[in-house]
Amino acid sequence: NTLSQSCSSIIIKRQSFVIPALFTSKWINSSGLFVFSLIIFLSPYFRSSSIWITGDNLALIFFSVSVLFYLKFLKNSNKKKIDLFLCITFLILCSYIRYYYAPFILFYFYEFNKFLNFKWKFTVLVYCFLISLPAFGYFYYIFENTIFLNRAINYTGLSYPSNFFLILSILLFYLFPFFVFKFKKIFEYYKKNYDVLIKIFLILTFFILVDFFLKNNLIYFSIYGGGVFKKLFELTNINIKFAMYIFSILSLTLIDYSFKDYRKKNYLLLFIFLISFPMYTIYQKYFDPLFYFVFFGLVNFKNFDEIIDFNTKKLSAIYTYFLFFLIFCMFYY
Repeated sequence: NTLSQSCSSIIIKRQSFVIPALFTSKWINSSGLFVFSLIIFLSPYFRSSSIWITGDNLALIFFSVSVLFYLKFLKNSNKKKIDLFLCITFLILCSYIRYYYAPFILFYFYEFNKFLNFKWKFTVLVYCFLISLPAFGYFYYIFENTIFLNRAINYTGLSYPSNFFLILSILLFYLFPFFVFKFKKIFEYYKKNYDVLIKIFLILTFFILVDFFLKNNLIYFSIYGGGVFKKLFELTNINIKFAMYIFSILSLTLIDYSFKDYRKKNYLLLFIFLISFPMYTIYQKYFDPLFYFVFFGLVNFKNFDEIIDFNTKKLSAIYTYFLFFLIFCMFYY
């Protein structure tokens, strides 16, 4: 319930900050936004974490509160420093529970840097260092008294090229229902900006060619995890690398369309997603429901209604899509 309220609050703040005129729409009100935020209850990972009382949802609560204070800081014309420090504090608390949230501090530094002078920048850095001291002490202890480093080498590794394709395919799964009614607009956009499509194609093709000609298994997918699309590919005779390559092109196409007005800032978030998970095995649970808080809380849109149209037909389609996902997971597992 706390996460659902945070999710709706984030969207309300983002909408009022980006485009207040949307509140004149029939569906753009707190009730409609709250109904939309309830979609997280269709997340099988959110539900299982709630049942087993794992730290995932507590980390998400801290992260969502951090996003709320970030939006509050941007919205207030006087830029209250207390909002900035609360934003950073809750992110650090979140990172104590799940380490992969820590790189999001790069995004906050990038954003807050625009509004702070040297004195306040230095103050923020000192504050971050002080509040992180327990973590430094903990890592010193485990490095000195355990075989942590050997374990880390055996169970993790820098598998970023492979994870790049996996994460893109997972993001495509969540982006699809929000763009399915906008394919005509997307087609018209890329018809005028076909050079962007060429760049996307060349970037992803480069990785595939390097893997094929220069370094075998540069792109390697673990038998575990990988997300819905990878699981579906494994049930067929489709070549997984080729399928992931095609789906990654589709994913990056939708991502760039939503990022087009603020590419530098939004691609920084995508980069943070990529560096946050250096392990060999990527699970979809890492991004659900984290995707909603990042996409609707931190990603910047010039026109929010290009992504979300709050009407009964489209909201019903989104709910149906994720309901089928929940049912699929119940039978699959």
